[in-house]
Amino acid sequence: MSASSPTSPELVGLRHAQEVIEGILTRSGVDDAEADARQGAGAIAPALVALILIRGMIVPWEGLIHRRCRITPAPGGAAHPAPPRTRRTIRGGWELIEVTAEVVVDAAARLPPLAGAPLLQVHHGLARRLSPAPRSAPRSSTGTATAGEGGTAVGRRLHLSAEDAIVWAGATGDDNPIHLHPGAARRAGLGTGDADVVAHGLLLAALSLGVAPPAPTEPAGLDLLFPAALAVGPTGAGLIVDDDGSCWSAAGARRVLRRRSTGLG
Repeated sequence: MSASSPTSPELVGLRHAQEVIEGILTRSGVDDAEADARQGAGAIAPALVALILIRGMIVPWEGLIHRRCRITPAPGGAAHPAPPRTRRTIRGGWELIEVTAEVVVDAAARLPPLAGAPLLQVHHGLARRLSPAPRSAPRSSTGTATAGEGGTAVGRRLHLSAEDAIVWAGATGDDNPIHLHPGAARRAGLGTGDADVVAHGLLLAALSLGVAPPAPTEPAGLDLLFPAALAVGPTGAGLIVDDDGSCWSAAGARRVLRRRSTGLG
């Protein structure tokens, strides 16, 4: 991949993705949007680079759902990246794809607990529905729930638009139709409306890491779980980032990202 490509590892997490994050934070009234966007983009850059490395190994890309992302120092103090590897299983009408890639850390990776690791191991857990999705009432992205309803979601409130997903796809190369075409996420098995797209999981993670960064003293690793999709309708979607970095849909206060620091294992 050439250095001039907009999705090359040198640019992912730096200029293009950072601009998307900064736009969301600025629109949402975050005071130091530029600095927070730089932090969030740099922190998630290894995961974005890993997706680029594995993209050609997973065909088709359409309809994949991001279930998990785990970033830790490569085992055994490895100095050179091992080839990416995949593992596929079928369970309950779903294809589960586990992918592991190793990424060289440079100045772009601004995740304090991982700053001393020269090589990171990134694990992505993906899924694809193989059988038709059951017909059920969609969970619309529109709603009236506000931060703090039910005592569940309290924190920084952000606003995402469908255009943000389009621009993020262009910045990172993740052009899965569930993020771009209304109704594609519903057909892929997500409980969204026919007018909705879903936000990229790593975009949510970058926003989380920007406005609620991990402390330098936290364990050296990140575990990102995506228990539900953030549906983004024609009028956008509200996102709440709590103090621990978990993200919640403002409509219904459903958790869409659970962020945890992990140990070395």
